[in-house]
Amino acid sequence: MNRLHCIVFSLIILLFSGCAGQQNMEMAPTPALPTPVAGQITVINLMAPVAPAGMTNGSVYFIVQNGTDQLLRLQSVTAAVAESITLHETVNDDGIMRMIPQPDGFAVPAGESLILEPSGKHVMLEQLYAPLSAGDQFTLTLNFADGEALTVTVPVMERGVDPMDHSMEHNHK
Repeated sequence: MNRLHCIVFSLIILLFSGCAGQQNMEMAPTPALPTPVAGQITVINLMAPVAPAGMTNGSVYFIVQNGTDQLLRLQSVTAAVAESITLHETVNDDGIMRMIPQPDGFAVPAGESLILEPSGKHVMLEQLYAPLSAGDQFTLTLNFADGEALTVTVPVMERGVDPMDHSMEHNHK
């Protein structure tokens, strides 16, 4: 995705996330996270917002908890719902919100959590093959730099709906 596409998509995300109109679509503050389970990688609070017909891109949010004693790196993500899936981070660049691709992924320190959320780190679904409707779900595979992979099921929800605990655990070698 070139720079102009990133800027345009950033503006669209801001409009839909309620930042531009302060409509009642803002995400609730993240509650205190549970302690990561020793020896496991756990993925919680999975959700993809609805992406109706006409929207070519979507996003996915979740939390990765690293209960291992090793630094993990979420390197990439794959799914069959879009032509391209990339990791991005929204940053404030002198008052302008920009989505920056993160080709090296995101670090998840030992015993800590990686939070992917609106207006922060997130997964971009680029060139969706079909709309994402409330109640749909799809599989997403998280690929870690150490060669481990974890496949999760992502529910599609309206914005503002509190994601249920769709936890997936993975024992790490």
